[in-house]
Amino acid sequence: MNGLLELNFSTFVREYIRHKPKERMDTILEPMQVMIQLALLAFCPIGTKISVTNNVLLLQWPSLSQGILRWFNKDSKEDLYFLFNVFRRYYKWYNNDKIFKYIITLSKRGLNNLIKTYERSDMFSITQTLSMYKVMLEVEDNKMFMDEEQGMDNVFKEIVEVYDPKIMKIIYNILKLMEMEENGEYIERYYVGLQEILIPIQERIRVWITERLTV
Repeated sequence: MNGLLELNFSTFVREYIRHKPKERMDTILEPMQVMIQLALLAFCPIGTKISVTNNVLLLQWPSLSQGILRWFNKDSKEDLYFLFNVFRRYYKWYNNDKIFKYIITLSKRGLNNLIKTYERSDMFSITQTLSMYKVMLEVEDNKMFMDEEQGMDNVFKEIVEVYDPKIMKIIYNILKLMEMEENGEYIERYYVGLQEILIPIQERIRVWITERLTV
């Protein structure tokens, strides 16, 4: 990381921690679920946006109905600001083997696509935040994320148990197949198949968060 990026990133982290918004119940997200979606975003067309629904992050491909769906779901670009805690918790709980590191690599590409999507709308504040998130995933010394503790972390960290090693191998191998595949139609089929595989996990995450974090 060059000096200017490092300085800007350090400032970004300090300011976020100092003025961080309180996490709304519906925007509390499980880190691995989000990172897998960002990894899949690397294979999506420019114009794909994220949607947060009942504590699960989903991808919305560009279409004539995208705007209507986002309005109905009350999606907002402001939801992007809540990704900071996702990356921080991912480093604390998951960043320890090749599968997790590979997901980071693809997630950076996914963020690149999201940046290109919002660049077309001249939303500088959003693209700047997304660029800082990308830098966040490139940081080798992640101690700054380890030290920042929130009371919710002590409860929320137990959710890592929802991911069986077998399912992680399936996710890893499908992502690898998508990366090696050159046929766009086949890539889309892998994408749809993996999203179907992830549905039971997403349902468990929703139930877990509702049961343990709802007051």
